[in-house]
Amino acid sequence: MSEFDVTLAYDGIAVDPGSPKMRKSLQRHLRRIKPRITKVVATHAHEEHVGNLNWLSELTGAPIYVSEMTARFLTSFKKLPWVRATIIGQPPNLKQPYQVPSARRRNGH
Repeated sequence: MSEFDVTLAYDGIAVDPGSPKMRKSLQRHLRRIKPRITKVVATHAHEEHVGNLNWLSELTGAPIYVSEMTARFLTSFKKLPWVRATIIGQPPNLKQPYQVPSARRRNGH
């Protein structure tokens, strides 16, 4: 399985751009596929999902979108235990600017 298999790029949106340890794989796929990324999104704050948020945003110029809870976790990301940091990679803290989309309730949906 490759990093791009885990990172979903759909209609210009890169979702969960992976762990820091998988960056080289992600770079290879981006060079090969050349997607036009207009948004970078994290669904939650696990390190295997958020390790490349800042990097991909800086590379593409695309804004980062995270939930309010994810932003709280990522602006002061705790140091990972040694094993997880070695295998997955320690993600950097989330840099500004990032956007927190507003959620709207619609008739129970």
